[in-house]
Order: sequence, then structure tokens, then C-alpha cells
Amino acid sequence: MKPGLSLNISQKVAMTPQLAESIRFLQLSAAELADELKSALDSNVMLEEVGTDDGAEDIRPDNHQADWADSASERAESWGQAARQTRGGSGEFSFEDRLVNDEPGVHLRIVEQIPMHFPDEQEQRIALAIVESTDDSGYLTGTVADLVASLSQVKMVRPTEVEEVLHVIQRLDPIGFAARNLAECLRVQLEELSESRAHVSDPQEREEIDLALKVVDFHLNDLGRMDLPAIAAALGRREDEVAAAVRLIRSLSPKPAADEKTAVAIVPDVTVEQVQGEWTVRLNNSTVPSLRINAEYERIVTNDASAKALRDQLQDARWLIRSVEMRNDTLLRATRFIFEHQQTFLARGETALKPLTLKFVADAIGVHESTISRITTSKFVQTPHGVFPLKAFFPSQLVVADGVAASGSAVKATIQKLIAHETPEQPLRDVDLAAILARRGVRIARRTIAKYREALNIPSSKDRLERYRLDALIQRRVAKAR
Repeated sequence: MKPGLSLNISQKVAMTPQLAESIRFLQLSAAELADELKSALDSNVMLEEVGTDDGAEDIRPDNHQADWADSASERAESWGQAARQTRGGSGEFSFEDRLVNDEPGVHLRIVEQIPMHFPDEQEQRIALAIVESTDDSGYLTGTVADLVASLSQVKMVRPTEVEEVLHVIQRLDPIGFAARNLAECLRVQLEELSESRAHVSDPQEREEIDLALKVVDFHLNDLGRMDLPAIAAALGRREDEVAAAVRLIRSLSPKPAADEKTAVAIVPDVTVEQVQGEWTVRLNNSTVPSLRINAEYERIVTNDASAKALRDQLQDARWLIRSVEMRNDTLLRATRFIFEHQQTFLARGETALKPLTLKFVADAIGVHESTISRITTSKFVQTPHGVFPLKAFFPSQLVVADGVAASGSAVKATIQKLIAHETPEQPLRDVDLAAILARRGVRIARRTIAKYREALNIPSSKDRLERYRLDALIQRRVAKAR
């Protein structure tokens, strides 16, 4: 074999930084896109928000083009320095820094209360360390020994000091924050409730709180199994008395910090509504600023050969606007096709969802399957039946009787509806649900029913029966008290 040279011609797609940025924009939700565009407005002098004409008034005559270019470059550099100073700092923690930089939430609310309850600087340092050592649910992730070891690297701290500060932190708003386990979290809330109701002369109410404390301290595992007879037998109390104490415990918060984080407003990216008898799909751009390139700045940069840095910003601005347009166009076309396919959902809700795949949508609108995967990620759609993740409209397919296909989401919705209307005295077992679905032409295994039920966070029929009995006991006790 002799060595030789050959020439081949081939085509391939190069992943440029601009292309990678365009692909990243596909995955951004409306809120994330708004943040990106606001950041771009701050960092790129070539961009302006539609509806504002601030830039046009500052344009100087043509004979000062070089001065303007220098000034813009200096401004860009000063903005960069300001951003670096904001991200940096001395490394020392202050309440002012915490209040400015932290996201709103329970942790920040606790930090705001610290100066009022801990005037001593050492106690404040301990309190801040405790807050920093709590997780998203509000539980203390380390031990007192861990906190002592960490704090003593700066100044010696005794375990008793940490315990005293922790005791106060746990009784701030929300009560139970920084508890070390579930039992302590519930106990603190019950103790505070007992103190707040100390002036009440009703002995039955005080007795309920005392009984609830005993259940939390000694029978938390039985409570988890809702084994009320075992608790009643161990404490020598009647089952209806235990039921009232359990109802009190169930009114407490097992995750003091997580409760507020779940109440986050979702901004829909797309809205589907009926207008004059026809379904229409439109993008929700109410929270997203609309950007354009400042025409005067663009003209100056185009005519000034020395403004290389600004020409780079102009190119970045054009790519940004093009990426946003591509994202919006792809999202709109994909959503329109999805709801053309899911019109039965618009009429009847989740139980009428049809099976759908990413590839089916991609082929229909002429893009790659990965593009549909990205454009439906982190997106929400406002429908007549509520706000749903866009991914929810791609349910898996189940082949049921007579070769008819149904979606897993539709089956889940049917299971949820059946259980919501079940008889409390005879909750539906998984085998009963499978039989009902089979009569409706949906033949799936009992274990699949169990998997769907667990995905919906619905307890088993045995656990539901115990809860129904507990509710009945509580209702009888309340009726008797009246």
C-alpha cells in the first residue's frame, strides 16, 4: 500500500458560542427569560427596551463619534467593575448584606428577628450560624457539637450558649424552625400553644395539649401508622380522646420553612383560551421586556471603524434578539400543535388526555426531537382547567381493550376521581380500581394501579380507612361537646 493524499468534501454543523446560546434560550421559562433580558439591557449599550427612547436623546453630533465611543467603552467597564464589587466584598457577614442578598422566605424572616431577640454580638453570631445550618424545610442539619466546633474557630463558644440561642430561635416565627427532628419540631409548637392557652380555664383543652405532647414524645411511630388503638391502650386513654389529640397534632406544621416555599406563583409562558368560539394560543409576554437595537447607536458604530468593542456588542445584541425570536416562534408552533392534538382535554379535562410523544410533535412542525424537549422544559400553560406544565401534555401510552390507546395521565386522573368519590366505610382497593377501569375498557394490572396511586400521593385503602375512622371519631367528639 502506497501513501497518498486525498481530498474530501463534507458538511457539518459547528457548535459556535452563539448557537449554544440560542439552544440555551429554548429552555428558559418566561421568568428566566425576563431576567436574562434585563441583565442584557444592563450590560449591552446597544440594546434598548421597546417603548423607551432614552438613548436617542443622548446622541451627540457626528463629529463627536469617537468621544461617544470612548465614553460608552468607559461606561461598560465601570458597569463591569460595579458588578464585580457587588459579587465580591470583604467576606464578613452583616445583617444588611443578608437582608439585601437573600431571597424572601422563612430563613430571611428569622434573620430579621435576630437583632430584636439577641442584642449581644456573640449571640447574634451563634444565631446566624444556626440559620445557616438549616435546610429548606427548616430543620437543623448538624449537631450542637458541630456548631460549637465551627464557631470556636473564630471565638470560643460553649455548648450551653448554643443550646440557649437555639431554644429562642425555635420559638421565633415560624415556631419550630431549627428543630433537630420531627418530634422536637412538633413538641416546640405544642409547648408554645400550651403557654399561649395557659389563661384558658377549659380543662379539656389543656388536657388535649398534654395528651398530644405524650403522643409526640412516646408514640410518634404509632402516629405515623395511625394506630390509634395502640396509642390509647399504651396511655390508658379512650380512643376518642386520642383522636382529638391527633387532630391537634395534624394541625401543626411538620416543615416550618417548606410551607411558604411551596406557595410560589407560577407565571404561565403560554395561554390557551377560547375566543369567539375558537381556541387560540398566545405567548404571555407581560413579564418579558421587548428589546431592540438602538438605531442611532447602530448607525454610529457602523460608520466608526475604530469602535471594535462596540461592534462586538452590536453583534451580541443581534444574536440575542434572534435567539429570543427563535425561542418564541418554536414555543408558539409547538404549543399550537399540542393543543390541536389535545382538543379533548380542552373540552373534558385531564381524563381526556391523549398519548403524545416528542417525536410526533417534532416531525409535525419540522424540528428535531431535542428541540421539542428543550422548548417544553420549565414551561407552563394557562388552560381553562388550570395551569399545567407543558410536559404534562405528553402522557405515556397504554394499550387497552380492543387495541384502543389511552394515556397514563388520563388513567391517573380517573383513579383520582374515583377515590375522591369513594364510600368512606369501604375505600376502593387497587384491585377494585382495576376492575372498574376494566369495565370501562381500560385493562391494566393491579400493580400499575398501585404505582399510579403512589405517584398521586394517595394512601392505600387501609390507611384511608383509618383516616376516615379518625375523622368520624373527631366529628362525633365535636358534636358531643356541642
